Amino acid sequence: MKDEEDRTAILEHLIRTELGTEFGVLDVVDAGERRGKLVELLHLYLSDEHGHADGWVLPSLTAEVAGTDDQVCELYQLRISRVVALVAPAMPGDAEQRKQRAWTVVAAIVGAVSLARAMPDGAHGRAVREATLKSVEAMITQP
Repeated sequence: MKDEEDRTAILEHLIRTELGTEFGVLDVVDAGERRGKLVELLHLYLSDEHGHADGWVLPSLTAEVAGTDDQVCELYQLRISRVVALVAPAMPGDAEQRKQRAWTVVAAIVGAVSLARAMPDGAHGRAVREATLKSVEAMITQP
């Protein structure tokens, strides 16, 4: 029981202090500037440097949270919703379309990094990240 309590405390701490911090650069008023910063962030997020085990915590933390209690999952939901709220204004479309596209972008990049990290062949992982980058960049820049 103590191990589970420790795990929960660690996850809660990581969610509060680390989850989505890289998206803070999007906290700008101008939608065009936000869009440009998002594209830059995605290039970095899906790059070789950050596509491996030493990259950002969002993909790993997501997998860990899935097997925890409701309190941790609710905290995660709150934080990931804040990430989506930062991404959404960079998307084209009306408010609902922007939110839907933001969720798609966040889910795609987390999934791409998770898949790429699980592949022993760097070329395959790179292909996953590059394909994802191309798709999400098109979603951001095209109406």
